[in-house]
Formats: sequence, C-alpha cells, structure tokens
Amino acid sequence: MARVVSRERNEIIEAGKENALPRLLAYASQGPLRALRMRAMSLPAMPVPAGTLFGPYELVAPLGAGGMGEVFRARDPRLLRDVAIKILRTDALHTPERVRRFEQEARAVGALNHPNVLAVFDVGTQDGKPFVVTELLEGETLRARIDRAPFPSRRAVDVAAQIAHGLAAAHEKGIVHRDLKPENIFLTRDGRAKILDFGLAKLLEQPVSSQLTAAPAQERTEPGVVLGTAGYMAPEQVRGEAADGRADIFALGALLYEMLTGRRAFAGDTRIAILYGIVHADPPELDTSGDPLKAGLDAVLRHCLEKHPEERFQSARDLAFQLEQLAAGTSGTSGRMRAVQAQGKTSIARRLAIVGSVLALGAGLAAGLAAGTRLGKAPAPRYRQLTFRRGVVRSARFAPDGQTVVYAAAFNSEPLQLYATPANTEGVESRPLGLPAGDLFSISPAGELALGLRLSPGPSSFVRSGTLARVPLAGGAPRELAEHVHEADWAGDDLAVIRQVEGKYRIELRSVVLAETRGWFSHLRVAPRGDRIAFIDHPLYGDDRGAVALVDLRGNKRTLSTQYTSAQGLAWHGDGEIWFTAGDGIARALREVTDAGRERVLVPAPATLSLFDVSRDGRVLLGRETARAGLQGRLPDGTERDLSWLDFSVATGFSRESSLFSFFEAGEGGGALGTSYVRKLDGTPAIKLGAGYAWDLTQDGRTAVLFSPAEPGRLRLVPTRAGDARTVDLPLEHVTGARFLPGGDRLVVSGNEKGRGTQLFVSGDGPLRAFTPEGIGSLFYTVAPISPDGARVVAQDQAKGTYAVYPLDGGAPVPLALDAAERPQGWADSRSIYVQKPRELPVRVDRLDLVTGQRTHAAHFSPADPAGIEQVGPVFLDETGTVILYGYVRTLSELYIADGIR
Repeated sequence: MARVVSRERNEIIEAGKENALPRLLAYASQGPLRALRMRAMSLPAMPVPAGTLFGPYELVAPLGAGGMGEVFRARDPRLLRDVAIKILRTDALHTPERVRRFEQEARAVGALNHPNVLAVFDVGTQDGKPFVVTELLEGETLRARIDRAPFPSRRAVDVAAQIAHGLAAAHEKGIVHRDLKPENIFLTRDGRAKILDFGLAKLLEQPVSSQLTAAPAQERTEPGVVLGTAGYMAPEQVRGEAADGRADIFALGALLYEMLTGRRAFAGDTRIAILYGIVHADPPELDTSGDPLKAGLDAVLRHCLEKHPEERFQSARDLAFQLEQLAAGTSGTSGRMRAVQAQGKTSIARRLAIVGSVLALGAGLAAGLAAGTRLGKAPAPRYRQLTFRRGVVRSARFAPDGQTVVYAAAFNSEPLQLYATPANTEGVESRPLGLPAGDLFSISPAGELALGLRLSPGPSSFVRSGTLARVPLAGGAPRELAEHVHEADWAGDDLAVIRQVEGKYRIELRSVVLAETRGWFSHLRVAPRGDRIAFIDHPLYGDDRGAVALVDLRGNKRTLSTQYTSAQGLAWHGDGEIWFTAGDGIARALREVTDAGRERVLVPAPATLSLFDVSRDGRVLLGRETARAGLQGRLPDGTERDLSWLDFSVATGFSRESSLFSFFEAGEGGGALGTSYVRKLDGTPAIKLGAGYAWDLTQDGRTAVLFSPAEPGRLRLVPTRAGDARTVDLPLEHVTGARFLPGGDRLVVSGNEKGRGTQLFVSGDGPLRAFTPEGIGSLFYTVAPISPDGARVVAQDQAKGTYAVYPLDGGAPVPLALDAAERPQGWADSRSIYVQKPRELPVRVDRLDLVTGQRTHAAHFSPADPAGIEQVGPVFLDETGTVILYGYVRTLSELYIADGIR
C-alpha cells in the first residue's frame, strides 16, 4: 500500500499549481492516512520514576518528554559524569527489528565523535524499554533562540558552519539526518552548536504519506513521522524519492534563512501548503540593506535551496568552507551578491561560477587575514593538568565522546591500572575503571578498549608484550584474543597489532604481515579512513631512536620523517598529518610530518613530551616526563651511595680487580650518540672515554669496548688509562652487543649479517664465527653473560623470550628455568647464575644452580624512593653475593590536555 500511496501523492504534486492543492487536501483525509495518525496518537504515556537504575545509570531528574518517550538527567558512577538518558517505549518502535536498528544507528552515531554532533555514549534495554545514553547539554534549542529574535548575520553564519561541519562528519560515515530542524539543533552555553537525534529519521522510516496530515504551527516529530518535518524537508523527500546528504544541505539552508529572518523559508497554514511550497516556490529574498554579509549569504541560501539535489552544494564540507570564507571577509561583495539576486532562476552553471568567484574572493581575504595573524602574535596553546599523583602515565586516549580521557598509570609503585577522568571540566577527578592491571592500547569508535594484560618486559626497557584483550568501556570481563602482542590499534572491528615472530617485529592486520624489521616497531596508529597505518620504525633493538613511517594495506612502506635519537608518541591529526614526539636526546618536542614528508615543530622541547592522542576537534593529550636512569652503590654496611653521573647513567661492566665500572650516558647529557665513562665505586669523578656506548670492561679494567650508532658494523677498544684506541670492523649489518671473554683478547658479539637474524659470534681468533642459531642474541641486556671459564654464554631467544646457556664450541644449549619476568644477572660461579625480576619491588636476587635447578636466596633490597621506578637493573654482585652496584630507571610523568596547538 505504501508504494501506491506514495505514487498517487507524487502524481498530485506533479500535476501543477492550479489543481494540486485541493486534491492534496482531499487526499490527506483518506482512511489509510487517518488510521496511521490515530494509531500513533493512541500510544500510552510511559512514566519512569527518578532513582530508577537503567543499566549502571541512576536517573536523577526528568528533563522532558515527547511522543517517543522521556529524557532524564542521570549519573554515571563509573566515569563520574552526568549524562542524559532518552528512554524509548518498546511499542513506539513497534518490533524487535526496529529496536535492533535503533541500537545500530546509535552506535554508528557514537562513532562520529565530532564536537558538533551530540555524543552517544551507550545504548541498552532495561525491562523491555530501549534507552540511549548521551552527553548532557546545557543551553537551549535553536528553536527557542529563534523564537526570541533573529540572529545577527555573523552569529547565524557561525552556527550554520558548525552544523555543516557536523553534517560533513556524519555524511562521511554514510549517515544522513533527514530530519534537520530547529528543535534538533542545540546551542550550548559556550556557543557550540550540536546536532541532536542523528540517524533517528533513517531508523524509523515510514511512507511519506503519513506526513500529509495537518499539523499545528509548532512542529514536532511524531512517532513514525521521521523522513522529515514540514518546512525543512527537501523536495526529493516530499516526492518520496531516495534522499542523501544533499537533503540535509537543503534543510540547513532553510535553518539559515530562519535564523536570519525569524521567519520560515517555507510557511503555510497547513502542512500540505508547506510541502507544496517546498516543491514549487522559493522563499522571499533577504533584506540585505546595510549588511554586506547578508547580501553574500543570499546567494549561498539559494544554492542550498535548489529544487534538484544535483544543483545544490554537493557536500556539507564545501558549504561549511563557503560560510567560513564569507565570514572571514565581506568588503566588496555586496554588489556581486546583488547581481546574483537579480538573476532569479539562473542556470546551474552560472550559479556555480558566481559561487566560485565569491569563494575565491573569500579565500583571498582569509589568506590576508592569516598572513596578518602570522605577523602578529599567535595565541598560545592552553594546557590543563589532568594527573597529580607521583608516578608514570603509560598511555592515554580520548573516549569516543570526546568528553572523557581514559589512561593507564602506575602511581606510587602500584601496578599499572586504568583510570578515567573528565576532559572538559576545570576540576579533575580520576577514577579507577576496575579492570585487570594492564596497559591501554586503543579505544574503538564504538567505545571498546584494546588492552595489554600480563605484560612482560623484553630485553629492552622499551619493549613489553602480553595478552591482547578487548572489553567495553562501560564494563565487563575482558575477552582475551592473542598472546605476545606488543601494541594494537583498532581498524574498524579488527585490530592491527605489533608482534615479534621469529626474531622479527611485524605489523599485522587480519593475519596479513604488512611490515617487518630486525629492529622494532612502536606507536601503531591506524589512519582515520583505515587505509594506512602510521608507526615509529626503530632500527636498533633496545634503542628508541627512530623515524615516523607509513604502510598501506598492500604492504607498501615509506619513511616520512627524519630519524631522531628518541622517538616515542604518535597520533593522526586529521587524515593527512601525523603528529609525533621526538628529539635528539631525552627531550622530545611535539612535531608534525605530512604524507609528503614535510616536517615542522608544533611545540618545542623544554622537557620530555610524549604524545598520546589527538581528538577530532584538535585537543591533544600529552605526557610531560622526567626520566632518569641512575646508579646506586651499596657499601658492606648496607648504606647506599649515588653514583649517577649525568641524567641517564647505565652501567654495563665491572672490574673486580680495579673496582672500576663502565657506564654510558644515554640522555641529554650524553648527546645524540651517547657518551661513555668509567668510574670507581668510591665515588671519585668519572673518566670520559668518548662518544658511543660502552658495552663492557675487561677484568683488569684497562679496556672498554664502545659502539657508536653512526658506525653500525664497527667496535672501538678504548683504554681506560694511557694508550691508543683500536677499531674492530665486523662483517655485520648491525651490532647489538659485545662482551669480553676472559683475558680480554677476544669478544663475543651479538648482531646480524645482512638478510639474517641476530646471532652470537666469536671475534678475535680468526674469521668471525657464529655459534648460535639465528634469533639468539641480546648480550647487551645481560650482566656478565660469559661464564668464568669463558666456555659458555647466557643469551636470549628473541622470538620466544626464553634464556639458555650456549657453549662457544657450538654444543647443545641448556635451557634456563626462569620465570617470564626474570632476567639473568651474571654468573655466581661456574655452575650457577644470579637471577632477578627487574620490575619487581622490593628487589630479590636468587642464585640458580644450573645442574640441579635449585634456588637459594642471595640478596634483597629496595630503593629508598620507589615512586616511578620502572625497573631495577643491572645488578652487580661480588663473589660473596653482596650487591655492590645496581642501576634503576625512574620515570615520573603528568598527563596534560592541550588546546590551541596549531
């Protein structure tokens, strides 16, 4: 019947002005339409008392009611925020299928996360009553504002441009409103326009015939009347044709006209008269006297209100741009606009040409304005601190609503936990989410968290892996998905991940390997359109130097940025710009790189910055870090001495004969390539050896082996006293560690030949000789890995994360029975080693017998100030098992939200 009704109505409208209106009036009173209207009006009211729980939300007070149900102010106790809940009657949606479609639409709108669209937080059903949870707005509807007085031209343009931006975001997601009207636009107290009820029209689609009955002048969408409201429907909606985003552009033109004049663009005593005017008439011209901006707007309005969709603006984004350009400068436009008005029914080509000329003029004025701004002083970004407890913030993301920040932090030596805090209030209050201890990888547009659980540290302090899990932000038990995952980011309903397989780091999506490296990858972020993945490519395993890279879904990889000494933190700013934090040293600036490789500094680096996220409206989550690697000497009486030198001191070797230890500075003080030193345990000043990283010291303390990242296949043997340095050139693509064998005339080296995985080699007794399979290395992160007799080496299988003892003669390795979080800390004697958990406080060191597997306690201690301690190690012990030196890494950070960064 719907197709017959729609066709008959279309025939009446197309019949012509002379006889259409009487026929439409008669047609509107026919039985089928009257029955539909009476059915809608007969639905009972649905009282819901305050204090009722809907899911986790507690209803506080009613806000209003309508034909579809009631709206309440409610409290979300988990995220400490007030929300609005619209409770819909089950009978208003008629069937379970419509309930399903309603929830589907709400989730789609929730994915928009745009500042000009009402944020949808949650959907659900309680006792058969479907409900939607949205942000709570304070202000008034556009209808209430128009009813007081027309808008000033500039304010009308500003509101219309905001609405156009919100529509553009929705249209790009395939969502068309189709019921845009003043009642569905909300103006907040801070001047922001919000589109309400997005997607509801598409959900509750009924034959347009149900809209041909008379209605009072104050419009209100009734149940089942959702293809549009008379006065704001596009002609194609009135004709019952398919409507796309250009129907919303028509409605926005009608809204803009009403804001400027206080009158409706299409008015009439009955709905039929209004619909007839939409199809056949144009609204009266604007009064442009004395207002050049309004003169320009008239042409824009006419272009929005074209009767045929192909003659309107073809995208809401183009319309928003046009409005902003008109607002940017209007001098000299009034004559041109009056010429447009005089043309009347101009051809589509001529109208587009005129609009183009206005656009060019506006663009030129805007460019001049931008140039003037650059000559003056640009507004400074605004920063607001979100965390205050002493500890480290590991990760942070904006929730899909844009009003909440979720972050993972370890405060006061507590385990890593997930917290939520409001993003848009002056006061801040963080609340634990009650989820298992772990890190936050990503949040999907639908509000689902990707978590890293049971994280274990890798050989490098930068690398951790664990169990990938997903869980709704609203709560629930995490669902575990995969093991040995380092990072993950949402790509639609799938997750792109970084994993280590067979000694190589890989970026995978849907089980397809898109990129891999012998170094490591970090800070994986999928582009907004889902067609590319940005990440930081680190060439050296265990070092955070790196560059921003990009890979598409076909595996085509490109490096975009300069390589920096420290690169950590990355997020997309829009779809064509990547923001990241990097620098040459510990301090990292906020930078931008485009798809074409153009770089610029956004925020200089007075401190170490870490970028966590950028919202759709340009707000930024930044961590400000104070990172320090220090050294503590322990005297026989248990007292400690600070043996740190500069800002990032890392001990690597110890000579019992000379009481010297080798270390390097990897922070700001050490420079771009690091600087190496030796120092005595008595605290006398350090002796500088030169640029590079000292990896070991001979037993007599006379020689150190240094490596420079600038020379990836070369080692330098540097005397600690008088003498000449020597170089050792190795046929390796990268060297990742080196240790002296007893006597100091030979080295065990970890590295890789070109095209092969990491292996252990013996250097100094002829040609370089490998004695382990590929994938075995990481000497650098094991203290004193070589046995006292020089016949065996403790090394790690990088793919599995396990340790074993490897004979230098190539014999079978002996696995070490270590916990996943344990690390070897040197040989106690020829048959036992020390083991320790670097991330566990207090520190416990055990002695592990390699023959029997028996463990005995060797030592325990704890730093006096445990806050921010991320790991303790390496730990050096003497022959009696007494700790004489240990290192630590302490990171203290605060989370900030920044606005106004350009």
